[in-house]
Amino acid sequence: MESVLRNKNLLDEPIKMGFTFSYPCDQTSLRSAKLLRWTKGFNASGVEGEDVVKLLQTAIHKRNLKITVMALMNDTVGTQVATAHDMRQCELGVIVATGTNASYMEDVKKIPKLKGVDFPYEKMIIDTEWGGFGDGGEAEFIKTQYDRIVDERSVHPGVQCFDKMVAGMYMGELVRLVIEKLVKGNLIFRGVGSQLLFTPNTFPTKFISEILADEGGNMVQTRQILDELGIETYVYSDLLVLREVCMTVSRRSANLCAAAIACVLNRIGKKKAIVGIDGSTYRFHPFLHSWVKDKVRELLDPNIDFHLVQAGDGSGRGAALVAAIADKLNLS
Repeated sequence: MESVLRNKNLLDEPIKMGFTFSYPCDQTSLRSAKLLRWTKGFNASGVEGEDVVKLLQTAIHKRNLKITVMALMNDTVGTQVATAHDMRQCELGVIVATGTNASYMEDVKKIPKLKGVDFPYEKMIIDTEWGGFGDGGEAEFIKTQYDRIVDERSVHPGVQCFDKMVAGMYMGELVRLVIEKLVKGNLIFRGVGSQLLFTPNTFPTKFISEILADEGGNMVQTRQILDELGIETYVYSDLLVLREVCMTVSRRSANLCAAAIACVLNRIGKKKAIVGIDGSTYRFHPFLHSWVKDKVRELLDPNIDFHLVQAGDGSGRGAALVAAIADKLNLS
């Protein structure tokens, strides 16, 4: 933040800021939330159970910056707000990036926590934290041997099960595990792998997007990726198998994401609904958008008219919008 303000010659200007924080929190006000647990491979000490806004504001003051955190929100909420700014009927904000999550508009009377509370509004945005779906065993029937390996090797085994089957942090590793088994079974690359290929987390999800976007018969990008991985022995059919593995893992991610979206939209039950969706994995994958859209249509109540809208930098724009509104209305 200090670097940005210095580059923009704003160090002496009072700044109002929106804070996007993409981790499960117990949020008690617009600018107060305690971190419940780290996800997505993070495990920094001294933060769980603490008010993350206070921690950030303290760090800001230590640097003598004139920044005030006006609002904290999940990145899904930011995406939903940004989309609603352009299209008022946005009922759902979705993120498919390092992790996956969604927020939606819920009737206050359906929220158990607010039973008996004199709340001044009819609706509230709910952060679903659907990345944790399956943590109670609900998704066991979906899991493959590769999902179980990814979970066992993760920083937080046994939690964020849906994340580990859908999100960008894990898709590449799922592909790598499948390829490793195929190589060791002498089914591709003539049974010859490499130390890099057999090392966990060396196949980033961006490789999947690059392989699936590889056009033309020579599959130049795919060959370059194999060179990076130290794979020297392969035939053309191996490239097609690698592409098919990337396609299969990606399609499952899209189908599961679509199932979650359809489930929430069916619950909301509105005849027209806009879904704002963002995230690097979703944005840069060549087919994810069309696959998710088609599968949602297949699973959704046919009476519901929905539109899936890509919200570029939705979380950042949404946070800025909420901060500006909070400042204008003098909310805290």
